[in-house]
Parts: sequence; structure tokens; C-alpha cells
Amino acid sequence: MGRRLKPDRIAIAGGGGLVVAAMVAIRDAGLPQPGCGWCISPWVDMEAAGETMTSRSAADPMVQKPGILDMARLYLNGADPRSPLASPIHADLRGLAPLLIQVGASETLLDDALALAKVAGAADVYVDLQIWPEMVHVWHLFHPELKAGGRAIDSGGAFVWERRAG
Repeated sequence: MGRRLKPDRIAIAGGGGLVVAAMVAIRDAGLPQPGCGWCISPWVDMEAAGETMTSRSAADPMVQKPGILDMARLYLNGADPRSPLASPIHADLRGLAPLLIQVGASETLLDDALALAKVAGAADVYVDLQIWPEMVHVWHLFHPELKAGGRAIDSGGAFVWERRAG
């Protein structure tokens, strides 16, 4: 018989909207939460209503409002953009495992991250919100050239390591 990994020894990491939606779906299915979630540059609002979508557009070459609205339209395929699993800022986040939210100060998605931290914190979810100066969307990818990318990955790894059980 194979070994079984305990759920609290698992971390879900990646695109923040998908991380949180997966954690909500896990909770709603009556399954145990993972040890934590690591939300990298979260996109959690399919309506792209945040003010930083416009105010940071010149600074963030990665994500622009027209493109993100087009991706949302394709992703939603007619579904409500406020659906909790599509836009987790509209979900009930009570009972979720701790979240690390990393976002660049220059990101158009900065307001998404701030809204997620607010909604999660108000739902009694532990939140570690990190806003990285001068960073754009998923700056982690540029870690070979960008020291802040490596530091962000190290910080995420430390968050996950600290929350492992056993």
C-alpha cells in the first residue's frame, strides 16, 4: 500500500484566482484544506474594475485591461463574471487555509490583490500580503535576471515551509 500525503502538507501555488477558487471548491466539497495557498499576482476580478487597471497600465507591460477583459469573456463563456469560482473576491472565503498574496506595486492587478486580501482577512483567513516595489505581473518568472524574482520565490517557499504540518 502506498503512502498517503496529508492534505495539510500540501500547498496550492500559482495564479491567485485559480489558487483561491481551488481552495473554495475543496472546502465546499467537504474536503480538508491544504496547508496554505500561495497567490502570485492574483487575477480575482473578471470585471477588471480595479482602479489600478488604468492607473498602472503604463508601468505593467504584462497585463492590460482590454486583453484581460477579452480573456475573461473567453474564460467565462457567458457565465456571470461575479461567479465566486471565477472571481474569488465574490466568494465566501471563511475556513480557507492561510494565504500568501504576492503582487508587484507596478501591476495593473494590484487592486485585485488588495481586494482579495481584504475579503480574505474579513473572512478570518490569515493573509500575508506582500507588495513588491517596482515589480510587474509575475516578476518571479524573471528570476534569472531579476534578484527580486528570486527573493519572491524564496519568500513563497519560506511561507509554504512554515505552514507544513508534521
